[in-house]
Parts: sequence; structure tokens; C-alpha cells
Amino acid sequence: MDRIEIFKENYHKELELREYLQNRFSTNVTIVTLLVAALLYCIKNAGSIEYTKYFYSDFFWIFYTSLIFSVATSIYIIVILLIHLLGAPYKRIPSSQILNSYYQDLVKYYNDYPEAEGNPDSEFEKSMTEYYIEIGTYNMEVNEKRTKNMGNAHIGIIVLAVTILISLMFYVPTFLEKDANVQKFEIVDPSTPEDPAIPKEKDIKENVNDPK
Repeated sequence: MDRIEIFKENYHKELELREYLQNRFSTNVTIVTLLVAALLYCIKNAGSIEYTKYFYSDFFWIFYTSLIFSVATSIYIIVILLIHLLGAPYKRIPSSQILNSYYQDLVKYYNDYPEAEGNPDSEFEKSMTEYYIEIGTYNMEVNEKRTKNMGNAHIGIIVLAVTILISLMFYVPTFLEKDANVQKFEIVDPSTPEDPAIPKEKDIKENVNDPK
């Protein structure tokens, strides 16, 4: 395999890795959005769990500690995702139009100076090799930084999910207490025979109109 083919393959591999990292970024944003929504629910309803009879006040500090860790971890993850989004941009080789214009300039140069060393094809291949080496190396460094950021974001997401889960566990007794206070209604089937001992509405009206 020619040297230029090796450098070209590495260049395209870095671009493929870029797409993979972008997909991971989008997935992480979706997960973090859901986790932050759950965190906001915990913060908004924090006062509703303090007075339930199922709650042990000795463990109340665990709830608030998990909330503090969740908030700090959320900020940490958001900062990492912003760094990833606003980080160094990728580079690409020039467009086909620019490369073709450059090649035509080489052809013109060697036609005007036939005594010059080399030829248009060899000079063009040399320039393309330099492009692939320089840009491929630069994109590799960018991908390494972004891969590290995504790894740190994943660790933060796991910590955030655990701390939020701990916080949500304290709401289970509250839900149980609410279920205990739910009023129950009995549905009477109209086809069920009436109890003769219960006075009917018609009898009550007759007794009122015809007192004895």
C-alpha cells in the first residue's frame, strides 16, 4: 500500500470517529435532560417528605446530601458537554475545486519552466500526503480530547443517576401515605334487589304528607 493511501485511511478513520463521538454526545444530552428533570422534581417536592409518618428523621441528611451531590454532578456534566460542543473544530482537506485549481497551477508552472525538477503529478501527490498527515494528526488530537470528555461525562452520568435514585427512594413512603388517604367509593349494581328494611323515597313522601 502506498504511503498516501495509509495517511488517507487514517484521515477518514478520524472523521468516522468524529461522527461516533457526535452520536454519543447527542445520547448523553438526552440522558442528562431526563436526569435533570428528575432532580428538579426532587428539589421542588423536597418539603413534602419531611412530615410523613413513614419517614425516619435520622436519615433525612442522606436525602439532602444526595441532592447536593446531584446538583454538583449535574453542573460538572453540563460543563463537560459544553466543552465538547465548543471545543476545537475539526479540519478537512481543501475542496475538490481548490485541489483541481492547485493542480492546474502546477501544470502551468512546469509548462512554463520545463527545466524545473519534478512534475505536476509528483508535486500534487506530495502536497496531498502532507495534507493527510497534518490534518489527520490534528483531528486525532481533537478526537482524543473529546473521547476523554465523553468518558468523564459517562462517569458523571452514572454518579448522577445513583444519587437521584437515592433521593427518589425517600418519596416512596410519601406515595404510600397518599395511597392510604385515598377515599374509597362503593359502586352499587342497580340490578341488585333492594333491602325491604330500607324505606323508599315514595314512602317517605307519603309519611310527610299524611302524618298520623
